[in-house]
Amino acid sequence: MVAFNPSMQIRRFFINDVGRLRSGWRLLLFVCVFVAVIFLVGLCLRIAYALVHHFLPPVPHGAFIANLINHLSLLFSALLAGYFCTRLLEGLPWRALGLTFHSGWFRDLLVGSVLGIASLALAAMIATAGGSLRFTISGAGILLLVGKSLVSSAVLFIIAALAEEAMFRGYPLQTLSRAGLISLGVLLTSVPFASAHLWNPNVVPGVTFANTALAGVWLAAAYLRTEVFGFR
Repeated sequence: MVAFNPSMQIRRFFINDVGRLRSGWRLLLFVCVFVAVIFLVGLCLRIAYALVHHFLPPVPHGAFIANLINHLSLLFSALLAGYFCTRLLEGLPWRALGLTFHSGWFRDLLVGSVLGIASLALAAMIATAGGSLRFTISGAGILLLVGKSLVSSAVLFIIAALAEEAMFRGYPLQTLSRAGLISLGVLLTSVPFASAHLWNPNVVPGVTFANTALAGVWLAAAYLRTEVFGFR
């Protein structure tokens, strides 16, 4: 008969069989570190904004710059929290986060970019054919304006996409996958991913959430399919 050992049961509640903090606690710690970092970053940005607004003249394209800085702060916070947990809790290097060059990275970037652009183009074509979207050309210098809009949108979308991937398909999905909880990892990252987009413009209740959650599943599957570093 095995004697009941409370201290051993408590240890097993927090520590797995290989002596590391269990994946659920690792995920919770990542969230706590991320929230702490984003709070500190936001505080520093508010102080910097107040100083710039007081001592310097208004900056052109202020809304675009503010949006870009906001997404950069999310990206920085997610990567810092992810690396902290990756290194401290699991003893893995930076490349375990997946944000590094590897054999075939340019091909993956090209294929992913083409698929993304094609998906957006198809959605625009469907909306146009249904009468929900209309394009008009008016005024001089329209090509220059379109070019500037495309470049600025591309920069913002790339940074925003990197931030979202670091927040959801970064450490959270990866650490649960290493614990063998792939399905749970996809669920726990896709639902918050969908919830985070409910404040976007032109949200359709229910439809937007379901559509974005499915996109989260698709993006998680893309990461799991192309994961090349073997950190499990």
